[in-house]
Amino acid sequence: MLDFRANEGSIAMKEHLPISILLFFCVVLALPVSAQEVQSYEAAGQEGQAGDVPVNGDEGIALGPFIFSPALELTWQYRDNIYFAPPEFEEEDEVYLARARLRFELPVYDSYIRFTYTPQWRDYAKYPWRDKWAHFADVSGAFEFASGWKVSTGYKFLSGAMETREVDPGGEYMWGEREWDKHYFQLQADYWFSATDGLSLEGDLADLTFEDPPVSDYAFHDYSQYAGGIGWLHQISPTAVMDIKYRHGEYDAEDPVGYRDNTSDELDLGFRGQLTELLSSEVSFGWRESEYDVRPGDPEIENYSSLVVRGGLGYELSESSNLRLDMIRTDYSSTVGENAYYTATGASLIYTLHLSRLTGQLRARYQENDYDLPVEVLDEDGVRRYHERLDEILTFGLGLSIRITDLLSVRGSYLYEDRETMWPFYYETNIFVLGLVVGY
Repeated sequence: MLDFRANEGSIAMKEHLPISILLFFCVVLALPVSAQEVQSYEAAGQEGQAGDVPVNGDEGIALGPFIFSPALELTWQYRDNIYFAPPEFEEEDEVYLARARLRFELPVYDSYIRFTYTPQWRDYAKYPWRDKWAHFADVSGAFEFASGWKVSTGYKFLSGAMETREVDPGGEYMWGEREWDKHYFQLQADYWFSATDGLSLEGDLADLTFEDPPVSDYAFHDYSQYAGGIGWLHQISPTAVMDIKYRHGEYDAEDPVGYRDNTSDELDLGFRGQLTELLSSEVSFGWRESEYDVRPGDPEIENYSSLVVRGGLGYELSESSNLRLDMIRTDYSSTVGENAYYTATGASLIYTLHLSRLTGQLRARYQENDYDLPVEVLDEDGVRRYHERLDEILTFGLGLSIRITDLLSVRGSYLYEDRETMWPFYYETNIFVLGLVVGY
């Protein structure tokens, strides 16, 4: 979140050259229809899916034993509030984005190894964006063995700035131009020791480092995060699995205060797969306790102990349409005031329609971010006061896509988001997106 009190003078915009002829041509091509397959509202608005390029199909180019799937995405965006700021600080701008995806996949019977590299270029019409390039790399694999083991593993490297959902998935940190590097490792192993029962093991770690020091008290911090879990798998039907899992995690925040460091323990009950012919699930419910490293003289921070929910349910309305409910409730690290964390509770409803080469999507989301401690801010009248903070975030989105040929798609989407909370953290924003995707 941009600190407008500290950086008010830096918000002046700088005029610069119009969009290039190439991007202008792509926008004109996209006008008669509206869009390629609609991505999540995070990707369209808050850049939550770093390096994601829509995939047109499962085909590719055979290069020896590899399947090569290249794609190029060109996007134009209009944003009426690029800082996610209160009305008095709103600034509109156009954003131009070009993103290539180079994917190599090696299929091995029922297993695969995949490498994806995505360079990304971004520029604003007015805002003087410093480093226009970002880079994302992903190496993953999934393997099945005759002994009963199923193993999936992956490593991601992300180097960006505006992809704030990669830094703070709960959505406190909305605007940022500090560049960061993130490394993420993941391992999942399932061992089926009978036809209906098995053991699951998982582990992941993330390391985030900002290149520049913070410019205000509200800037996010470097951190390292570790987690591991063990669970029991039970086949409740030929197409659905129940998973009872214990997870332990550690969060090490590299910031001036030590009380954001924490350890957590969690017990979950999950269901994944096709529960019925029409209902699918990838959802877990559980209880999580996070203990924060509070020392004498630190704020009186209560440990987090509450219900956690992750994942969603899908329902096939017809052969061409489906409805999905996504849910979230958990704690996330905070940088606002003396708060060590906030609790995010939300749900989104997504309707998707597929008609031949046409895809449409409607979505609505509501989320509350609840902060444990009051926040001291400089009010609009110039007086510092403490306020209880509860963010109520309402989002609506719609999109349309059309596949002109097997290798050419156009897309368009619209996002509206309103955050009701204390000043200066509330905002309202409208985002329009037009894009062209060429490739596989």
